[in-house]
Amino acid sequence: MNRKILDADTLARKELRKAISKNLEGVLLVLPRGRDHCLVVQKAVWRGKKRLDIRTYYSRADQEWAATKKGASLRMDEIRAFRKALRAAESGF
Repeated sequence: MNRKILDADTLARKELRKAISKNLEGVLLVLPRGRDHCLVVQKAVWRGKKRLDIRTYYSRADQEWAATKKGASLRMDEIRAFRKALRAAESGF
């Protein structure tokens, strides 16, 4: 029974990622957040600098995905510290 739920969840994530990736470049991860929101991690370039963008997206009425103001953009030199913080959080739970 749990296997079917996991399979449906995996399929939904793949479809969501496909829909978002169609309109966005550099998508690395899509995590659903309810029916019409998701968290997107993507490679980006802003003002000529490479960044890692972590942002909430929502599904508009026209079925296209759009970014909200909620999110963060990390410079490449900040990613190592962020990764270290994630490992600490993961091992602390």
